[in-house]
Amino acid sequence: MAIFVVGDKRMKQYSSESDQRRQERYEFWRLLGLGALCLVITTAVVVIATQWWNNPITVR
Repeated sequence: MAIFVVGDKRMKQYSSESDQRRQERYEFWRLLGLGALCLVITTAVVVIATQWWNNPITVR
């Protein structure tokens, strides 16, 4: 929460146009990071589930 406040104060120094552009870029990168994180987690879950599913069959 503190990071957002500091960012807010710093952004107010810029003009409204660059502030808008900066905010849009920040939102884009945040969504991209969130999407990448979800993809990694999903992939990990699928891989673990697949190995766990196949494990009882391969065990002798």
